[in-house]
Amino acid sequence: MSGNKLGNNGTIVLAQAIAKSQNIISLNLSSNEIRAEGAKVLLTSIENNNSIVDLNLSSSGMEGKNRIRAEGIRPFRTLLKNNKILTFLNISGNNIGKEGLEHILVGLEGNKSLLSLKLSKNSFCGESMIELFKVIKTTGIIELDISRNPIGNLKAIEYTEELKR
Repeated sequence: MSGNKLGNNGTIVLAQAIAKSQNIISLNLSSNEIRAEGAKVLLTSIENNNSIVDLNLSSSGMEGKNRIRAEGIRPFRTLLKNNKILTFLNISGNNIGKEGLEHILVGLEGNKSLLSLKLSKNSFCGESMIELFKVIKTTGIIELDISRNPIGNLKAIEYTEELKR
């Protein structure tokens, strides 16, 4: 479904179908013009799904771009706590910022099923990054992509030190 311009109405219909299905293993909804409202409905439907292992809500390019932002990411607080099957998550390029990252951190704490988390191009840095590294140590994550966020050299050194603690 990548790049099909699903939009919020299509996302709501899809969410209803996902809630009934236990056969979908990989769901790629990258660059489908999904906004916060549609993302909230979709993520809520996935919360208790026992088949989706790979979820891609990333966004790239200018056309068809997802714009989930912090408001749409909020359901990850419970999704990541309740869903024990989700292993790969890509929400790159959604401009979730510090607030969106905080929602993800709440859900991630103690999560052992998620192995890969891609958060590139989401406009967060600073203290939220230190919190990310603290939480990562309590999870099963073995692949973390935080590329293309405004980190800088000094902060990169500071974050690396946090990982060593």
